[in-house]
Amino acid sequence: MTQNIFNQNKIQSLQRWIFVPLGIIILLCLGTVYSWSVFKLPIVSLFDASYTLSGLPYMTALAFYAIFMLITGRFLDKSNPRMFLIGGSSWFHWAIYYPRSPRTFMF
Repeated sequence: MTQNIFNQNKIQSLQRWIFVPLGIIILLCLGTVYSWSVFKLPIVSLFDASYTLSGLPYMTALAFYAIFMLITGRFLDKSNPRMFLIGGSSWFHWAIYYPRSPRTFMF
């Protein structure tokens, strides 16, 4: 009986470690908006855009992060956080990969 309890505790403690790499992946995805400073100078020189115009995607992304943190923060305690994570990662995936699709470049 005690052997079974120890095995269950060990399995539960090992299952908790899966959240560490998942949390790192989530934070890396959230941190991609800060990589915009790497792309800003080439965009300014390539498209002859102003610094304000080239920073607009960065400002928009940060504004949406703040807005959606306020919205989801109110509902997070009342519902399943997993659904917010799936929804947010789906929107993030769409926002990153949809502009790369060939149909967006067709005239």
